[in-house]
Amino acid sequence: MLKKTITHPLFFFPLLSCVILWPISLQLYSLKNDALTYYYPVRTLISDALHNGELPLWTPFINMGYPLHADMQSGAWNPVIWIFSLISNYSLSGFNTELLLYFSLAGIGFYYLGRTFSWSRNTALLIAVFYQFSGFMLDSVQFFVCISGAAYLPFIMLFFYKCINNPQWENGVYLGLFMSLLFTGSYPALFIITSYFLVSFGLFLLIKKGGMNDKKINLLMPLASALIAFLILSLPAILSFTQHLSYIERGQHQQLTFTQENSLPPGSLISLINPFSTSASISWIQTDPLMRNSYFGLFPLLLVTLALSSRLFKFNKNALFFFLAALFCWLLSFGKYFFLHSIAYHYLPLFNTFRHPALLRIISIFSMLIVAGFSLHYLETKKSFRQIKLITQITMILMLAAGFILAYAEFEKLFAHPENYTSLLNEFKSLNFTQRFFLQFPFAFIFIGLTLLLFQQRKLYPLILLLSIAEVFIFSQFALPVTVIGSKKFDELERLLNRNNIVFPLLDLKSVGENGLHSEDSLKICGSTIPYVKRITRNDYYITPGNLKMQDSFYESSIKDKIFKNAFIYIADTIASFDDKTNYSGERIAFTMDKHLPLYQQKNNSNISLNSISANSISTIASSEKPTILVLQQNNYPGWKASIDGQKTDIISINKAFMAIHLPKGKHLVKFSYQPNKIIVACYVTALGWAMLFLYFLFGCRRIFLRKQEQ
Repeated sequence: MLKKTITHPLFFFPLLSCVILWPISLQLYSLKNDALTYYYPVRTLISDALHNGELPLWTPFINMGYPLHADMQSGAWNPVIWIFSLISNYSLSGFNTELLLYFSLAGIGFYYLGRTFSWSRNTALLIAVFYQFSGFMLDSVQFFVCISGAAYLPFIMLFFYKCINNPQWENGVYLGLFMSLLFTGSYPALFIITSYFLVSFGLFLLIKKGGMNDKKINLLMPLASALIAFLILSLPAILSFTQHLSYIERGQHQQLTFTQENSLPPGSLISLINPFSTSASISWIQTDPLMRNSYFGLFPLLLVTLALSSRLFKFNKNALFFFLAALFCWLLSFGKYFFLHSIAYHYLPLFNTFRHPALLRIISIFSMLIVAGFSLHYLETKKSFRQIKLITQITMILMLAAGFILAYAEFEKLFAHPENYTSLLNEFKSLNFTQRFFLQFPFAFIFIGLTLLLFQQRKLYPLILLLSIAEVFIFSQFALPVTVIGSKKFDELERLLNRNNIVFPLLDLKSVGENGLHSEDSLKICGSTIPYVKRITRNDYYITPGNLKMQDSFYESSIKDKIFKNAFIYIADTIASFDDKTNYSGERIAFTMDKHLPLYQQKNNSNISLNSISANSISTIASSEKPTILVLQQNNYPGWKASIDGQKTDIISINKAFMAIHLPKGKHLVKFSYQPNKIIVACYVTALGWAMLFLYFLFGCRRIFLRKQEQ
C-alpha cells in the first residue's frame, strides 16, 4: 500500500520536484533575472487587481500605463495565476510554488501520456522523470512561460492522441482546455510550435491509417469540441492579443536576423551527455546561456540508440514519426547555423513573428523521450538485453576516448583558477568549459557503468528508476546555481522588494520625473522597483518585452523632460504644437498634434486632488477658473472612457501618447475608466465556460466514486 502511494504520479512527481528543487521548495532562495524583473512583478499587479475586486485589465504602474490583459506573456488570463492570486496576495512563496507546480505537471502529464501509449507503469514513471528534469526545464526556469508551456505539452499530446484513437467529445474538450492553458499561460512561440507539431502528427496518423473514410469522419466531433472549448476558454485572451499586436513592435513581421537570435549552436548537443559544460562561456556555443541544454537523460539516450539498432521502427511507426520529428526540430532549432530555419521563416505562417529558434528543442527532447519509452517497452517485451549491453559498452569507451582527448587538448585550462571570487558559489559559476566538463564527467561515466551492471543482472526495476532519480538529482544540482536560483536568499530578497501592502495607495502628486528617481534597481535583482512601490513613472528599464510603440515614441521624443515635470494628472495652462520649437518656461504644458485643438498660453488659477485610484480607473476633483484641458499621463489605449460629474466626455490625444479632456471652468469630479466592453463580455463567457467544465468534472468524480462503492 505504501509503495503504491509513493509511486502514484500525483504524489511521486510533486515530491520529486520538492526534493530536487530543494532551494526553491524550502524557500531558501528565489529565482533570478527575467523571473524577478518581469514575470513576478506582473503577477503581483494581477493579484492586486483581483483583490481589489477588478479584472486585471490595466495597470497604471508600468511605463505610464499598460494593458496587462493584452500582454501575451503577462498571464492576465492564466487561470493558474488567478488561483494563486485569490488564495493569497501573490507573494514570492506563491511564485516558488507555481514553479514547483509546473515541474510536477510536466512529470504527471508525461506519465499518463506513456500509459496512453500502452507503456508499463514502470516505463511511464521512469521516462517521465527525465522529461520533468530535462535540459529544457532546468535551463528555462527564469522564463516562466516556457516552463508552463513544457508542462502542458504532454497533456496536449495525450488528449490529441485520445481524440484520434478514441474519438469522443470529452477528449476534445480536455484537449481544448489544455490548448487554452498553453495559449493564455505560455510563451506565444510555444503555442505556434505545438500547433505545428499536432498538425504534423495528425496528418501522419491519417496517412498511416489509410486516409479519410467513414470512421475518420468521427474525428470531427472531438476536434470540433476541442476548437469550441478552446475558443470559449480563450475568448478574452484572443480578443486582447489580436488587438494588441498592432500597438507593439513585437507583433509585426520581424527581420530574419531578429528571428534567429538565440539559435541553438550544433556544438551544444554535447549537453546530451554533459549538460553542465554547455553553461560555460565559450566561443563555439554562443547563444543565451539559458538556451543551450538538450539533455534528456543518459539512459533514454541509450534507449534511443537501441531503437536505431533494433527493428523497433519497422514495427512501431509512431516511434519512427517521433524520432524524425526530433531530428527535424533540432535542425530547425539550429537557426542561423543551418538553412532549414530560413526556409521555415519564408514559407511557414507565423515563423517570421518570433525569435529564439532554440525553443524548438523542446519538441526534440519530448519526442526523443517518447522514442526512449517505446524502446524500453520493446526491450521489456522481447527480453533481449544483448544489444543494449553492447551499446552501453561502446558508449563508455567513446566517453573515455573523448575525455582523454579533451584533457590532452585543454590541459592548461583544466587547472586554471579564477583570480577574484567572493564565495564558493561565485567560484563555481566561474569555472570554464573544460572544468565543468570534467566536474560532471565522472558522474555521467558512473551512471552509464551502473546501468550496464544492472542490465547484466537483468534488474531493470526498481533499481534503474532509483539510478535515474539519482542522475537527474545530481545533474540538476549542477544546474541550480547557474540557471535556476539567484544569489540572494529568499528572506533577504523579500525585504529588498518590500512590496507595498496597500493594494492601490492614494498617490501624492509629485512630478513624474521625481517619481522616477532611483526607481531602477541598483542591485540588479528586480530591474525596476516601480511595481512594488506603486509609483506612476517610467525609467529606462524595459519591464515588459511588449512595450507600446506610442510610449516608446514619446519617451524618445524631445518633449519628454518637459512633460515629466508635471504630475501624472495635471491641468495645463499652455497648449503648444508638438512641432513648436519655443522654449516654454512653464511646467504645466501640453503638446498636441491635433490641428483642431486651440493653442493658448494663459494664467489660470486651478487646483487638482486625487480622489481614488485602482487598476482600471482614476478619479480626481479638479477646479479651474477658466476652460482648459486636464491631462492624464496614462497611455491612450482603446477602451478608455472619461466622465465629468457623471456625464460622458470625449478623450483627446495629447503629448504623443497620453489622454486629456476638455475641462469646463468650475469644480468638477472627473473620472477616467478603462472599460474594453467586448473583452469584459468575453470574460463573462469564459467564466461561464470554466464553471460548466468544473461542474462536469465534479459530476465525473462523483460517478467514479459511486462506481467504486458499488464494487
